[in-house]
Amino acid sequence: MTVRRVLETLALAAGTTARARELREIDAALRHPVATSRRIAVVQSGGGAGATTLVARTARALARRRGGGVLAVDAAAGDAALARALGGAVDARGLEELVAAATGVTRSRQARALLPDAGAGLVLAGRGGTRVPDDEVVQALGNLVGRFFDVVVTDWGHRTADEATRIARRSHAVAVVARADRADAERGLVLAARLATEVPTTLVLADVGATAGPTSSLLREAARTLEVPVRVLAHGHEGALRDPAARLPRRARTAYARTAGLLLASSQTPVRVGA
Repeated sequence: MTVRRVLETLALAAGTTARARELREIDAALRHPVATSRRIAVVQSGGGAGATTLVARTARALARRRGGGVLAVDAAAGDAALARALGGAVDARGLEELVAAATGVTRSRQARALLPDAGAGLVLAGRGGTRVPDDEVVQALGNLVGRFFDVVVTDWGHRTADEATRIARRSHAVAVVARADRADAERGLVLAARLATEVPTTLVLADVGATAGPTSSLLREAARTLEVPVRVLAHGHEGALRDPAARLPRRARTAYARTAGLLLASSQTPVRVGA
């Protein structure tokens, strides 16, 4: 065997080992035990950034690793967008109807009987609509039904800074989704920095059109001083936006799974108010 072939073989082995280690780390993060139900809120700083896609992908990644115990909630304006992102065959009740039906629920099996199965142990609440659901309705749903699930991931859609702040105060972790274009990303960072004083917050940049490279480098430096983690979904996110239920390339699936693990970990990290 030539020296070159030996080096190529060693490089391949090293790459395989690194990949296996990365997958083990992601798997451990997604399976990490929780003491009480964790509420993860996903908001976007501008329309069409991909919050619904992020909720669908991260919630499914968590459900697959945890053997169920994950609830996805559609609290955004729009007609059943989250249901479509989860495959389109999920017939979910509206949130107000669910709250009325869940009054008096005391057991997990009662809660699950009210919610449609979206596959792989993931269940769905809410079906969108022409108006944004009232925050109090979503909060009531969490108190009545969400407590029976390890993780509740809620798609809040596009919200104002004041609305997002109220949402953050009722959550254990927040993901702010913004497009990676510089102007959108900077708006996302401003919102994420504000929410980070309330709850652990992650800025997720959706790279549509391969614009994330220079933008993320600039934002990472700014975010470092604000202690706001920045995740960039650069691989296949554009395809996920076009068809949220489509199977993505391996690197894209890994990126979503790693982001899900990061959000779960941050939901168990106390925030330092005023940091």
